[in-house]
Amino acid sequence: MRVIQVIFFSKKNRPFLLRLGDLAAVFHVIFVSVGYDILGCIQSPTLSPDIGMRPVLLIDDDIVSLNVTEAIVKNLNPNWKVVKIPSAAEGLELMLRIEPTPLFALLDLQMPDMDGFQLLEECKRRTGNLGFPVFLLSAHITAEVAERAADVPFIRCVFPKPVHSGSLMYHLLMSGVHV
Repeated sequence: MRVIQVIFFSKKNRPFLLRLGDLAAVFHVIFVSVGYDILGCIQSPTLSPDIGMRPVLLIDDDIVSLNVTEAIVKNLNPNWKVVKIPSAAEGLELMLRIEPTPLFALLDLQMPDMDGFQLLEECKRRTGNLGFPVFLLSAHITAEVAERAADVPFIRCVFPKPVHSGSLMYHLLMSGVHV
C-alpha cells in the first residue's frame, strides 16, 4: 500500500499530521472542502529513494543533545542517514567535503571551539553558499541571535533545545525538504 503523509493546519494554525493509505485523495477533498489548508502532501521515504541517501548533519558538542536530536530526526523519517558530529571544527570540515550534499543540518549555536555563526561564516567564505538548509539549536535564544540568524540566507530557523518535532517538520517542509 502506498502511504502519504499530509500536514494540515487547523483554523487556529495548529499543525497535525495524517498518514493516509489509498484513500488520500478522498481525505484531500474532504479537508479542503471544510476549510483546512494543506501545507504539503509528501510521499513516504520508500517512494523517494534519494531522500534516504542524502545525509542529515547534526553538529553539537553535547553528546546527550546529539542523541536526543538524532532520536527526534529519526522519528520524523527513520530512513534518513544521520551523521552526528561532536565539534564545530569537525562539522566545518565535513560540511565542506561531504557528498552527496546534505538534506539539511541542525547546528548547535554555542560550542567551545567556534560558535554556529562562526562555522557558517567560514563555510560561506570558503564556498559562497552551502546548498542546503541549516537550522540552529540553542538553549539560550535572544533577540540578537534571532536578528543575526535572519541575516544569513541559508539559516531557516533557530530552535530552542530540544527541538520540537512538529516545529522541525513544519520548517523542513517550508524549506523544501520532504519528510
